[in-house]
Amino acid sequence: ASANDTGVASATLELVARRRGRTSHRQRVLLREARTTQLGDIALVPAARLQGRVVDERGVAVEGALVGAVDASQLEGLSTAERDRIGRRGSDAFDRLTATRSHADGGFELGGLPAGSVRVWAHAPERRYGLTEPLLLAPLIEGIEVEVVVPDFGPRDRIAGQVVGPDGEGRRAWITRDMRTGSEGRTDSSDTDANGRFSFPVAFHDATYQLTAADPFKEYSRVQVTDVRPG
Repeated sequence: ASANDTGVASATLELVARRRGRTSHRQRVLLREARTTQLGDIALVPAARLQGRVVDERGVAVEGALVGAVDASQLEGLSTAERDRIGRRGSDAFDRLTATRSHADGGFELGGLPAGSVRVWAHAPERRYGLTEPLLLAPLIEGIEVEVVVPDFGPRDRIAGQVVGPDGEGRRAWITRDMRTGSEGRTDSSDTDANGRFSFPVAFHDATYQLTAADPFKEYSRVQVTDVRPG
C-alpha cells in the first residue's frame, strides 16, 4: 500500500477468477481509499482440462513440483541459448498464480485452460524447468495426458556453496550476486539456509560472478569472492 501527494492510500493486487470448466481470468487491479474500482464484466468461457505426471529423467515421480501452462506463441522463435536459459531459470511468461502442485505420484490436473496451443511447464527445487511440446486444446476437452520431465541440473547450470564462520561452522548470511557477461551486468541477492548453504541457477554459462556474503546479525565483517564461474 502507498499514498499519493493528496494523501489518498492505494494498493495494487492481483485478481484471479476461476470456475471449474471455465477459463481462469487474471487481472492487476489498483485500489484507492474510499473509492469503488469498476472492473466491468469478467467473462469465463468454456475451457479445456488436462492431466499428467511430473517425473525426473529416470522416470521417477516428482512430488510438489509447480505445474502450469503457457501460451505456446510466447515461446516461439527462441534460440537454443534462450531455451537453455529457460530450462535453468524459467520464464516471466510462466504464471505461478494459476499453477498447481504435483501429488506424491507425480500426478497433476490443470483446468481453466483456454483454447489454443499451450506448453505445460513444471519446476521442482534443485532441478531444471521441464517444458512440453505444444499441445492443441479445444473448449470442453478433457482427459489429455502429458508427461513433464524435470531433469537434474547440469554441472555448469548453477553455482552452490556455503558461508562459514571463523570456527568453520555454517552461518546464515545474505548473498549479493553481481553478474557480468560481455556488456551485460545484473545484481540480485538472496539469503542462505540456516547452515549457510546457497545455490542458484546461472543466467549465462559464460558469466562471471562476484559474491558478497553479509552477516544479518552484524557479528562478522563482509566477505567477497570474485571471478566465480559456473562449473
